[in-house]
Amino acid sequence: PTDTSGCAGAIDFNQELCDPCEKAFMVGWQQTMDSTIKTLLLSCERDVTTLSKEVNTRIAAGLRRKGVQAERLHAMGQAAGRSAASIVRDSFIAIKALASSQQRDINRTLLPQIQNKMQGGYTAAMNTEKGTGRFNRIKSAVGGHTNKIMKTMFSDATNQLLSQIDALIRTLETKIQECTGNVSKGLLKIYGVCW
Repeated sequence: PTDTSGCAGAIDFNQELCDPCEKAFMVGWQQTMDSTIKTLLLSCERDVTTLSKEVNTRIAAGLRRKGVQAERLHAMGQAAGRSAASIVRDSFIAIKALASSQQRDINRTLLPQIQNKMQGGYTAAMNTEKGTGRFNRIKSAVGGHTNKIMKTMFSDATNQLLSQIDALIRTLETKIQECTGNVSKGLLKIYGVCW
């Protein structure tokens, strides 16, 4: 919940709880996503491009050995090369956008997790008996709940973040495999008439 203080202004207690964890975790996470993931995706894109060129060349060479006319193969090879390059480029644009979008979503999950864990304390505070000393009862209800869940709250949230990162990596692997499958289908469409 958010409260307003006469001297401090708006106070978001959940964000106050999240700040130390976000500062400790998110800086490294941001660097990982901004540098490592982008670098790995760029490297993978280059590798897939190189591999698709090599496969294109080998298919054309194999068909030439089987007697297909060189002029025909040259035209097919150029079309296949353009098709593969386009598929790889477009796929990796989408993959990079997906990685960026999911990174933002993952970055936004810590606060809702903390809010969820703290809900029992807030409910207990709302249900405290009205009357003299209620502030202390509210403080005690929230403080007691916080002390009880503090040991697991941040480790659970961190584990959830790590699980989401793992899921992102698996999703990126799947998308890259789809890209290579699409390159194969594109080569088959062009060269398939020669088999």
